[in-house]
Amino acid sequence: MADDGPFPWVNPWGDPMAPVSTRFSTQRDMFYAVWALKRPRSGLSIQRTLPQDDGSIVAFFSVEIPRTRKSRILVFEARANEYVLIDDFVVARRKAPGTVKKRGDKLVYPCFDNTELERPVQDGES
Repeated sequence: MADDGPFPWVNPWGDPMAPVSTRFSTQRDMFYAVWALKRPRSGLSIQRTLPQDDGSIVAFFSVEIPRTRKSRILVFEARANEYVLIDDFVVARRKAPGTVKKRGDKLVYPCFDNTELERPVQDGES
């Protein structure tokens, strides 16, 4: 990554729906890519390392999509010296999850409205 000054990841016009790479070699690169999705004065929730019951580690991000009342959820899993995107979706903010639990080949998201959202783990190849 080129050094473009003190904050090389800042994108003044961040596009919350921009494509994101499915693999990153470092946690820093993953964080910068997600940070670039954020628009000024909009929200970004980060839970960088969440140990799971199966021993894996995932990183959870929620990026506010301005003026839509929606958030984009991205989840990466640490695998063999890289971070792989295992889920990426948009959800209404009132139903937005605050964290994620991996259960087998499913991701379970406890939501703020006391429900759970269940989604399959993606392969990270798209």
